[in-house]
Amino acid sequence: MGSALAASPAGPERPSPSDETAASGAEPADLVEGLLRPFRKERSRLKELGITFKLHEESELWGDLTGGGRRGASYNGLTNAKLDIDLDKAVGWSGAEFLVNGFDIHGHGPTRSLVGNQQIVSNTEATPSVKLYDLWLDQSLFD
Repeated sequence: MGSALAASPAGPERPSPSDETAASGAEPADLVEGLLRPFRKERSRLKELGITFKLHEESELWGDLTGGGRRGASYNGLTNAKLDIDLDKAVGWSGAEFLVNGFDIHGHGPTRSLVGNQQIVSNTEATPSVKLYDLWLDQSLFD
């Protein structure tokens, strides 16, 4: 005998996103891990050579729904990049390390574009610019 298939009045049931993920056999975390794997592998290889690179992005979206200078939305962000090189591992310069760290402030935060006050609303808000924060060469002497 055949089997009967029941459908709701609204039509056939669609699988939920979690059902689709289970059907494909991949969890969202596994997908992210799969995308990041080549970068992590390269990062590990560079670390063995004494090179460490870090990139950090902080972004904010602000909205002024009532009050202030005008209603609307604004965006501001801060990108921080740091390059650290162990010169002993990288080129054989014993006891030396090089570091450069800079940041980029971008967007127009809520203080100037929406609120119109003198006290900054966000701790990442500032005049958009790229700045060098640290640049140094360290040489250890006498072990």
